[in-house]
Amino acid sequence: MRSKCWYASYGSNLSYERFMCYINGTKPKYAKRTQVGCRDNNDPKGDEEIVIPYSLYYAEHSPNWDGGVAFIGSKKGQSKKTFGRMYLITAEQFIDVVLQENGKDPSNYYILLDLDKVKEKKKYDTGLGWYGSILYLGDKEGVDIFTITSASGHSESDHRPPGENYLKTITEGLRETYQMSNSKILEYFKNSSGIKGNLSDERLMSVIESTS
Repeated sequence: MRSKCWYASYGSNLSYERFMCYINGTKPKYAKRTQVGCRDNNDPKGDEEIVIPYSLYYAEHSPNWDGGVAFIGSKKGQSKKTFGRMYLITAEQFIDVVLQENGKDPSNYYILLDLDKVKEKKKYDTGLGWYGSILYLGDKEGVDIFTITSASGHSESDHRPPGENYLKTITEGLRETYQMSNSKILEYFKNSSGIKGNLSDERLMSVIESTS
């Protein structure tokens, strides 16, 4: 198996502190649930921004976050832009993060996952849960980049607004990664399906400013 890969995140894992809860087995600041952690607790060897050419939306209802959570669509497009943050981790850590994103404990749940085959197919459905699909996004200096999203996708009628604590976590991640101003974060949030038409600009700005 390959030794390392980039995991490209675009939801709450934009926050470094929140992502490290998946590595270390700790509780995210704004969430309700403590993560179980990876079998390998070493820090990522690097992290940096990545703009993902897929559309962002919010769906499902997470009890951990009291609302919808982020997904990207399955169709790539030049006009589509989702702001992400990618982490350089081991292949084993990536698999353990995927398991945790789908509510599985890496210490007692085994999955046979060949990332070379994922790269070849561009998309691979694991059947694990909400984030059951792994997408290959290309590479950076020879190291492959993967992300995860829904395998089946969601119709627009199934899109749901995220809870405030989830938005707070993403807000902090956007500031860390892109040094975004509050007004830029508002523009980014308000145009996403699941938020648009469900959360007012005033409410969104209140959430954004509460993390300043």
